[in-house]
Amino acid sequence: MSAGFEDLPASGYRNSAASRFPPGATVVPERVNFSIFCRHATHAELLLYAAPDSREPFQVITLSPEHNRTFFYWHVLAEDLPPHTCYTRRMGGPRDTQFTGRTFDPANELLDPYTRAVATDLWLRRPADDRTRARHTTNRAIVTNPLPAFAMRPWRDLNDAVIYELHVGGFTRDRSSADAAGGASSIRRSIVRATSPRPENGLRSSMTKVTWMRAAWWSSKKTKARHQRAV
Repeated sequence: MSAGFEDLPASGYRNSAASRFPPGATVVPERVNFSIFCRHATHAELLLYAAPDSREPFQVITLSPEHNRTFFYWHVLAEDLPPHTCYTRRMGGPRDTQFTGRTFDPANELLDPYTRAVATDLWLRRPADDRTRARHTTNRAIVTNPLPAFAMRPWRDLNDAVIYELHVGGFTRDRSSADAAGGASSIRRSIVRATSPRPENGLRSSMTKVTWMRAAWWSSKKTKARHQRAV
């Protein structure tokens, strides 16, 4: 068994409600905060493994919709859980594929999309795709140590965020836009410059993140060519 699990409590690690931010598995003093976004789930479980090649989870934590869900985030705090613990998730929900496309299967173990490390020791495609033979053969996320302080960015709660939406096509449509020729990186620099703090207007903070959401509709070859030049 991996280091840190020799003194595993007989009843498993204590757990309680946690914070929905940040998503993923976050190591905090003597605890690990687990959080995942799943809007339509009605049931959630967290499966903990001692090692990447463990055949069975040593603990399964069932999350309560009343205590372990905030808006669309499912979260739980595991006390004294050591780093390098492997984990997967099981999510239950509607299976009305014909009408909405949702296909929740509570038997499938899922990989945390927010993880920074993945264990593939027991992963096998065919058993993992067959719910009658799966037996914990999916990829597993790994709880990693916190990043060094210099690599960490302060987390800004969405309640404190101001979100701007910019239409890149309109932003670069005019010939006077020199940023169109510079591509996405040049456009990004212009956005950051435009939102930088200025002492005269009293702004105390600037834009902290620029996210591209690619969405395009082309009605003609001419429009498509102009879009390609812009991005």
